[in-house]
Amino acid sequence: MALTNYQELQDTIADWIHRTDLGTQIPVFIYLAERKISNNIRARELEIAGTTTTAVGVATVDLPTDYASLKNIQILGSPNSVLTLLPDDTILAYNANGSTGVPQFYSIAGNSILLSPIPDGEYTVSYTYYQDVVSLSSTNPTNWILTEYPYVYLYGALIEACVYTVDPDMVAFYQEKFDAAINDMWENSALESFSGSPLRAFSDYIV
Repeated sequence: MALTNYQELQDTIADWIHRTDLGTQIPVFIYLAERKISNNIRARELEIAGTTTTAVGVATVDLPTDYASLKNIQILGSPNSVLTLLPDDTILAYNANGSTGVPQFYSIAGNSILLSPIPDGEYTVSYTYYQDVVSLSSTNPTNWILTEYPYVYLYGALIEACVYTVDPDMVAFYQEKFDAAINDMWENSALESFSGSPLRAFSDYIV
């Protein structure tokens, strides 16, 4: 059976679990697997470069709506200034006295980047972030993971299906398959890059 789009993935999952009564649940299995995949991989295909501009006296700038995690961030200038990550409470303590200047530190707070000192001008913030995996749906039937690594989706969704049907032996079986599939992604990405760590993958599935 082909496995190139969202419908074929659903059909394959139904075939592998030998159930005809879970049609409405299979998209949920795929979604749950997809969130775990998105939260636990950092691949070059997910890297996005962007810029934003600070406002005078405002300590935050908005994160992109598809933000998953930050890779790097700097203030553009002559020279550029790479920002240092600090805990939220430290940033808030620094900003409590109202000190302003060129931002040197940052943290992630909710849907914003929190800066310190509070910007005293309009500065261009340049960053590279990892975006969420674009979800599969009837209107978005494929993405790069399904195209390049369909078994990652398949095994991840099968874990969720077996959790739903209370089959711990098969959860363990597909967990092993899923971990091997994630490892394949890591190794293939590593071969395409000289950086040494182009992809980080950590399974959240607990058996």
